[in-house]
Amino acid sequence: MNRRTLDRRGFLALTGTAAAGALLVSACGSDDGPGGGDDGLSMQLNWIGDYGVLGECVALEKGYYSELGLNLRMQPGGPNIDPVSVLGAGGAESGQASSPAAMLARSRGVPIRSFAAVSQRHPYAYFSLPRRPILEPKDMIGATIGVPATGVVMLEALLAANDIDSGEVKTETVGSDWAVLASGRVDAMTGYLTSVQGRDVLGDTVHSLSLEDGGVNLYAYLYLCTDEVLESRSEALEALVVGSSKGWDFARENPEEAVALLKKRFPNIDDAAQLESANRISEYIWTDDTVEHGFGYQSERTWQAQIDMWDELGQFQAEPPKATDVATDAILDATSAERVKA
Repeated sequence: MNRRTLDRRGFLALTGTAAAGALLVSACGSDDGPGGGDDGLSMQLNWIGDYGVLGECVALEKGYYSELGLNLRMQPGGPNIDPVSVLGAGGAESGQASSPAAMLARSRGVPIRSFAAVSQRHPYAYFSLPRRPILEPKDMIGATIGVPATGVVMLEALLAANDIDSGEVKTETVGSDWAVLASGRVDAMTGYLTSVQGRDVLGDTVHSLSLEDGGVNLYAYLYLCTDEVLESRSEALEALVVGSSKGWDFARENPEEAVALLKKRFPNIDDAAQLESANRISEYIWTDDTVEHGFGYQSERTWQAQIDMWDELGQFQAEPPKATDVATDAILDATSAERVKA
């Protein structure tokens, strides 16, 4: 699941991709109508179709959205499509992104907000092998960590949270090929705890240190929209959140059937890998907070802590946003009785 964890490029530099994204309509769309009119809602995906949209595809196949009068139209993501830029340019009405992408965009004046946090925890982690295990942040001292260009700030955040001088840790820019770690070129490499595809080259014993265990708490998968859409399409956004809560709940209880429904929408997926990921992602979607507050819960305290950390790391080119600028509870409050609590 090589999801984009940071805002990878400037808003103005990518508005051109927004137009392209608006023209791409995924197979993972509703069959209830032509996709126009008041019942239609477009969603820009953060990546390609995989377990990351398992709950949404279940909701489409099981009719949870259509029961609520919603025709959801998914627009595929990919390495050249930035959901934040697509939303800011009006290429979609809703979209997926991580919390760093959302708060950086808001600080640049892109009028987007998170209206639900699908994942309560972030599965981003550092993987290592027995020859040089990275079990806690201090083990990174003197090690070479392979990170994508967009992952440098994540590493800096983890080091700062643990009072480690970044000069004590070497980095090497890498892609997603796990052979780089297997060969010993780096001592650790980033990836997602929810994704298993391709990691078999590492052998049976693989260690991991998550951002969360390192003291950095982020949201990996948010529902975003612009301020204008929040105001004008609130009923559609409410239906999205309620329908998705049912889809993700079904996926938690019936992972094999859920993956089969996902495959109907995306026939090229690896069934076994997606099933394992489906089982893993549930613990990130459903937590003690969702038992109390329901699917999609987001905490103002967690948001503000993220903003403060990114500000300390010098990531904002303008004034840092406030938590209430980046996230709104309006949709969650309106659906508190309907969203699944589990």
